[in-house]
Amino acid sequence: MTTLRYNALCTSDEVRDFLSGTLSVDDMDRIISLINSTSKLFENYCCRTIVANDFTEYYDGGYSKLLFLDNFPINTINSVYLVEDLSTETIIPSGEYKIVDSIGIYYPSVFPLGIQNIKVSYEAGYDEVPEDIKQVCIEEVVRVFKRRDRLDVTSISKPEGNYNVISDPSLPRTKNVLDYYRAKFLWI
Repeated sequence: MTTLRYNALCTSDEVRDFLSGTLSVDDMDRIISLINSTSKLFENYCCRTIVANDFTEYYDGGYSKLLFLDNFPINTINSVYLVEDLSTETIIPSGEYKIVDSIGIYYPSVFPLGIQNIKVSYEAGYDEVPEDIKQVCIEEVVRVFKRRDRLDVTSISKPEGNYNVISDPSLPRTKNVLDYYRAKFLWI
């Protein structure tokens, strides 16, 4: 049986309730797989994590007082180290830096120039999934689940006429919600 990953943006019970029906064990397994893949798709689109988790990451220093972390909102900083080589790390005392706007670290002494010379251990993400993200996740899972036998179909012919099917992998409403949470300072 498939299990929900730590980053699941909704539950199988929420999807089942939205569908307003009873589902077989196989259907529930499919729904859990869809929740997992949709949650990962949303994180990839937003270029960040959504569900709170712990991270240890290395960053390049550049004589800057600000360091923007990959995941946000930042909940806590566990430690910040200056890395001189593979065996030498110097901890920066927690009183010497602060979280700025839940997306970065301010360090008045400046982060020294270097490649992967700053190590940050922190927790980031939402403790509770925002309701708008949860709802569009449920809707996307239901949409794909209902269309699972005709995912590549772009139009359908019926006696009363032809109609087009949305071929975009996500509904426009979903993109509008996710755009609000998408990392806005990407260098891409």
